[in-house]
Amino acid sequence: FPDFARRARRLLDAGDASKLLALADARIKEAPGDPFAHWYRAQAAQRLGDLASALLSIHRAGELSPHWRENFIEPFVRT
Repeated sequence: FPDFARRARRLLDAGDASKLLALADARIKEAPGDPFAHWYRAQAAQRLGDLASALLSIHRAGELSPHWRENFIEPFVRT
């Protein structure tokens, strides 16, 4: 997990949404219960203009980590 998070953060910071989406999708296949993978997938999908997919991913992250809703999920949904 720490390696995934480091790589995902670097890709997000670099603005490489396509690679981030591929990385998050691979992580979700490997660990479907990882809320970070779904959160990063939402970030990538939003940047690529796939808002429907971004919303599905962010809601899944919220289901997996309900305590994220106020600080991470709701602000994302409002943007």
